[in-house]
Amino acid sequence: MTLALDQAKAAAERDEVPVGAPLFDENGVLITAFGNQVEQDHDPTAHAEMLALRAGAAQPGALPNVRRGDLAGADPAALFRRL
Repeated sequence: MTLALDQAKAAAERDEVPVGAPLFDENGVLITAFGNQVEQDHDPTAHAEMLALRAGAAQPGALPNVRRGDLAGADPAALFRRL
């Protein structure tokens, strides 16, 4: 969750919606991590979760691991609303 929050913070610093998404394989090894890049890339599909899944699936031999892996997303705004 810390990595997701770090990516979300970095996204917010780029004036993006603060969402981060690390992707781990079935052994808990980090495959990749992204924050939202919608504004930066001028791409409405450049959400953190989509970027992480695309990058993970693009790695040679990683697709089976991505299918069995975990995507952890963090929306700090939702966390802060609870405080």
